[in-house]
Amino acid sequence: MSRFVRASKVRHVYANNPKKEHCYTGFRLSTASGDHQYIKANSKYMAFGVSQGGSLAVFEMDRDNMRLGPGVVPVIDGHDGPVLDFDWNPFHTNLITTGGDDCVAKVWGIPPEGLKESISDSLCDLNGHMKKVTVVTHHPTVNFVCATGSQDKTVKLWDLEQGDEKCTITTDGPVYGVSWSTHGELLGVTSKDKQVRLIDARVGEVVAQHEAHEGTKTQKNYLLQWIPRSWRRSYLYYWIYQTK
Repeated sequence: MSRFVRASKVRHVYANNPKKEHCYTGFRLSTASGDHQYIKANSKYMAFGVSQGGSLAVFEMDRDNMRLGPGVVPVIDGHDGPVLDFDWNPFHTNLITTGGDDCVAKVWGIPPEGLKESISDSLCDLNGHMKKVTVVTHHPTVNFVCATGSQDKTVKLWDLEQGDEKCTITTDGPVYGVSWSTHGELLGVTSKDKQVRLIDARVGEVVAQHEAHEGTKTQKNYLLQWIPRSWRRSYLYYWIYQTK
């Protein structure tokens, strides 16, 4: 009977636990639950939520001491609640934008010498959402442009340099996922209404809409590739997944 069953090639493959000297330890992670990314890094810094109110720990990854502790890691502490999502600026290593349970997104600046002490004063506050901000993502090709998604069923585009809201797109459900296309022309948005929407970021309008997964669990999306074939037809490749 076994000859009719295809044996898995990875059934006996196991991951090795990393050595302690290669792990950061000694801190308590944030207990805020959600479907956001809990840790993000760029070429220099790592950031993750910790259980100190609305704090986000930021430190340089090339530090020698891997053992951390309360008060050792400087934190960004400016939200009146947990940080639910954050994203590093792709053009400036020392800039990070956070979205919190307090309905506000904030832009923070890390000093050139690194974050030596905790900070609570942001460079800019992005006020406009009526419920918690669950998604934060920067434009991949244009500096100081950011998109935020919220439980208030809206996606907002921001000019971070001026701190101004440029446009608002309304959905029929709380926003789960927001992602930019490769060149930043389109935004892919998934929400609780089970629809995936493609938004032309230049005019702030929905240009396509389709039902994604039938389930009610959180759906995220990633626009993988945008290939123009002609002035009449283009092809968009995207990936949508649903949490279990």
